[in-house]
Amino acid sequence: MRKIWTLQVVFLFLLAGWVPVRASTPQFQKAVILRVEKSQPTLPYRRRIADSPPPPTEYDYEVSLRMGCLVYVGLYQSAIDYLPSAIAPDQSVEVSVEKHVMRVRVSGDREITLEITRHYRASPGSCS
Repeated sequence: MRKIWTLQVVFLFLLAGWVPVRASTPQFQKAVILRVEKSQPTLPYRRRIADSPPPPTEYDYEVSLRMGCLVYVGLYQSAIDYLPSAIAPDQSVEVSVEKHVMRVRVSGDREITLEITRHYRASPGSCS
């Protein structure tokens, strides 16, 4: 009787999608930075003139990286107007792409996180 109950519990956990997952280390790959642009954050629509927009508290940078034949565009946000010197056009960096973010290894073990806004396939001539 106990064996049947244990099998039922295991089956329910598998059916519900709960399976313990080991944390894996991110896999870094080489990428080339194509473009870095300072972007303006989108502010909410204001109806009255008295409703002035809030002062900017974050600095946003749009960074485009090419990894193989894919180009990823990510958003880097900083509370101060600072962009690491390793994030510049034509620089080679190591990148780990996850579901919605990219982790860029800047120097040594230091990493910055970029939120992926879009990605697309590069032109066939630039795949190398």
